Amino acid sequence: NNVYLVKIGPDNSTELAELYNTTGNDTATAVLNRPNGYIIVGTTDVTGAKGILVLEVNKTDGSIIWAESINVTSLDKVLGASSLSNGFVILGDYYAGSTGYDALAINLDDSGNILAAKAYSAGDSTDELFSAVGTDSGYLLVGGTYSAGGGSEDGWVINTDSNWNNTWSETYGNASDSNSAERFRKIIPDGSGNWIAVGSSGNMAWLLKLDPSGSVLATKKYTDTYTTSIFNILTLNSGYLLLGWDQSYSSGKTAYYSWQASVKGDFSLVNSTVYYSGETDGSGQLIGAGAVSNNLFLVSIGGTVIKTDRYGRLASNCSYWKDVTQNITLVDGPGATGSVSVSNSTLSSVSTDITANTTASSMSPTQTCICQPFGC
Repeated sequence: NNVYLVKIGPDNSTELAELYNTTGNDTATAVLNRPNGYIIVGTTDVTGAKGILVLEVNKTDGSIIWAESINVTSLDKVLGASSLSNGFVILGDYYAGSTGYDALAINLDDSGNILAAKAYSAGDSTDELFSAVGTDSGYLLVGGTYSAGGGSEDGWVINTDSNWNNTWSETYGNASDSNSAERFRKIIPDGSGNWIAVGSSGNMAWLLKLDPSGSVLATKKYTDTYTTSIFNILTLNSGYLLLGWDQSYSSGKTAYYSWQASVKGDFSLVNSTVYYSGETDGSGQLIGAGAVSNNLFLVSIGGTVIKTDRYGRLASNCSYWKDVTQNITLVDGPGATGSVSVSNSTLSSVSTDITANTTASSMSPTQTCICQPFGC
């Protein structure tokens, strides 16, 4: 019930390992690299009810710079956090009563001061937000909604002004299949004024290009014999690198594997790789993926960190990866299911406990190499 932070050096050594705990039960959802320190975002019940835990810690020794809990009435989940030019935003959902579970977005500066706190509702069911990005005139937020659209859950994009007020909102999904669930987990600019949103559609990874008004310019789904979902997208040369997980079923058990695919600017596939990190249960599910210098890092629930070159390759003598390019099928993805009327309001009853009673202690984790790529 504590928050654990590990920093890995260029030589794969553990540079920092810290445990953070309040007097309650704590979880961590995201860590952001900000100018003054690392921002850790999660949940805590230190004040009695479930709230949002936010810490800023020193990049060198892990000491706490500031800590606070944000009290949101009937908080459900913290689903993500994104860096912005004025600080960062925390995304998730909370129980709103008659409208079900509404999405929330809380914008903070790098000192932990709340700049804006907004609630978004597309109807009377469940609405969730996972990620956000700044635009020239405001913000784009992405997630999923059961309240509107054409499927059981549809991908959801909200465009706001600089004050986080909704200016337009669109849902995207498979209108002909009411059992198909879609959601977006990340959105990035494509460098030409358009946007790339990624996530899942049914059991397939999903990639969608949108123009500034939310119209679909291109859409593709990627599938093999398992369930595939995209967690993150990075630009790579003239295309994109997709990072996510593959999910398979065997003997009544679910196994998760880290997965990456390189695609061109037109979304055609270059290569695809699955990584077998030794887990035989759900602990292999990817919870973090990103790039540092010329390497990619994929982190699973079970604590396995997979480090590859920038193209997703491990050393040739490492048996924990498999090229599955030939197994991937590309099909046209679902399109827009229509505009949705979204009510947005100031999130009520948001307050902070500046101390959060948080302590830090150093840890000495055991590091075990499962193969020897790149000097592990």
